[in-house]
Parts: sequence; C-alpha cells; structure tokens
Amino acid sequence: MTHPTTLAMIELKRALASASSTPDTTRKYGGDPTILTTVTPAAAFDADILDGPAWIAVVDGKHVDGVLYRRVKRDVMAQIPNLAAGRILPMKKICSPKFWDSLDSADKRQAGRCLMNLVITNEVNLALVSLNGSSPQLYCKT
Repeated sequence: MTHPTTLAMIELKRALASASSTPDTTRKYGGDPTILTTVTPAAAFDADILDGPAWIAVVDGKHVDGVLYRRVKRDVMAQIPNLAAGRILPMKKICSPKFWDSLDSADKRQAGRCLMNLVITNEVNLALVSLNGSSPQLYCKT
C-alpha cells in the first residue's frame, strides 16, 4: 500500500509537469490540508522533496516514507534558527504548528522516527536528550 503523502506528491509531480497557469486549490490529499494541487511554476519548490528514495532506513531498523522524511527535515531546518540554544523541547514544539497539525497520528510517529534519525546522523543541529527514559523523545539545540 502506498502512503497517502507519497500519492499526493506523485499527483503534484504530474501536475507540475503539465504546469497549467491556473491554480486548483480545491483538492486535499491524505488528510494533509497543506498539500494542495497548486499547479503553477511557483509550486515547483516542493519538487525537491519528491527527489530521492521512496523509503529510508532509519537507525531503529525500520523504514520511513522518503517524502515524509524530507518534509520533516525541511521543516525542522527552517525552525532551528528560531530555537533557543540549550532549550529542551519535544518534536511537537520543534516543528512548525502548520506542519505538525497537518500530520495524522501515524505520520506523527513516522515523523518522530525521521527526526531521531536526522539527529543521530547529524543532519540537523539538535541533540537527543534522555530524561529518565522519557517518551516522546526530547531534543536540545546545540
């Protein structure tokens, strides 16, 4: 079964290829109200998240949706400059509210795996903090 976010991105990529000048913002995909079929050349900034592997192996031995992984990375990278150094935060507070609210509960779990992998592989400037085996994981800007 293909992930709804992946299906939405495939549809967006097809729409961008035909590049109509009239935006169609009436359809929503996979429970994510932020992914609309805006068919304009300006929407091409999202095309970068389509490039890459469909599935990414993360450190706990599981696989996550590649598009979601790249969306999490892009959102977290955009939010890092706004975080105070040394402050301990859960993922919900690190991600932008618009991005976090667009995820369903399954995507939030997957996004957590994505962020943990991004931190462990040093792809983002955050450190993993373990406080008495707390869950969800907490992160600190380094």
